[in-house]
Amino acid sequence: MDIITDALKEVINIGTAQAANALSEMLNKKISINIPDMKLLPLAEVPQHLGGAETPIVGIYFQINGPLGGRIFLIFDKPGGHRLATLLTGNTAMLEGELDELGVSALMELGNILSNSYINAIANLLDVSISPSVPYFSEDMLGAAIDYLLIEISQVADSAILFTTDIMVESENLKGNFLVFPDEKFMARISEKLGLEGNG
Repeated sequence: MDIITDALKEVINIGTAQAANALSEMLNKKISINIPDMKLLPLAEVPQHLGGAETPIVGIYFQINGPLGGRIFLIFDKPGGHRLATLLTGNTAMLEGELDELGVSALMELGNILSNSYINAIANLLDVSISPSVPYFSEDMLGAAIDYLLIEISQVADSAILFTTDIMVESENLKGNFLVFPDEKFMARISEKLGLEGNG
């Protein structure tokens, strides 16, 4: 529904500006974040929009806590995730090697700030108190990282909201995907607030 994605994109852009400012202050680097595209997808289409099940990824996962539930997943392809960790920490060894503890911590903190900013913006739109859980880190093939999540969320939801996310650190642009898997109560609340009840 275009009206849902348009409303969410508007509030997410507010959260994006807040997240960029928080990250810039925390890391003492010039950081900007942009959401060039947003889609409401059937769950079954999520893997193909992220490159397919065999794509190596770096991901940060959260649960949504509060009266409205769901899951959040911030995903980068593996080279992009390692490049972002390098830009955040200055450790170039992670470009070709494994992420170290500091790199994982930096990515999780970035995910934490993004998810809090986005969820706070959505919570303000919906007039509810919701928050993300502590972050969980994953580095694996996309299928291994997300299949269980999709099976789990399919019990209470049938769609995902995909935010294409550009993170500019200094002068380098890293592309990621921010996914919100809202449960049925979450989607019903969005429809109620936007006056879509009973409109199909």
